[in-house]
Amino acid sequence: MNLSLLEISHRSKNFEKVMDEARHLVLEHFEVSADEYEVIYLGGGASLQFAMVPYNFLKTKAGYVNTGVWASKAIREAQKIRRTYNNCGKFFRR
Repeated sequence: MNLSLLEISHRSKNFEKVMDEARHLVLEHFEVSADEYEVIYLGGGASLQFAMVPYNFLKTKAGYVNTGVWASKAIREAQKIRRTYNNCGKFFRR
C-alpha cells in the first residue's frame, strides 16, 4: 500500500492487520497466551492513566500515599471522582 500507519483509516483492513500483528508480537514477546491476556493500545500519555484508574475502579473512596509529583497528579485526578485520603487517613476532599 506504501502508506504510513498514520495515513490510513483506523477502520481499514490494513490497519486491523497491523494491530493484530502488534498484539500477537506483544503476547509472543512476554510468552503469554491470548486465552489468558488481552493486549490493548490506548491513546493518551502516562497522565491519562491517572484518570482511567479511578474512573474504572474507584467505587467509594481511595487512599493514596503522596510520594511526590506523579502521586500528586494521580491524587488530583481521583479527587475529581471520589473522596481520597492520604496515608494518615486525613481526607483531601469530600
